[in-house]
Amino acid sequence: ESPDATTAMAVNLGNLLILQGRAQDACAVLEEAQAREPDNVAAMLALATAKRRAGQLDDARLLVEKAMALAADKARLRVVKTDSAAGVGARFRE
Repeated sequence: ESPDATTAMAVNLGNLLILQGRAQDACAVLEEAQAREPDNVAAMLALATAKRRAGQLDDARLLVEKAMALAADKARLRVVKTDSAAGVGARFRE
């Protein structure tokens, strides 16, 4: 299985464990997912939720801040790629 599929399954399992009230178990699963894919925003946010439910509020807050920053960076990169593909960069150089 690809890392993406493995991480996606771990995020799903982590979310299920959170719903079952098993925040510590969810943290363990999601920390492994985070280690496999450190820039996976979904894993980061699920881990933040698990940590919040486990009472680890500072860790949860830091994960949310990191996820927001990473998501913003990815969104900016998509805009740059889209603009480049559309030739917008060439218009600005003229």
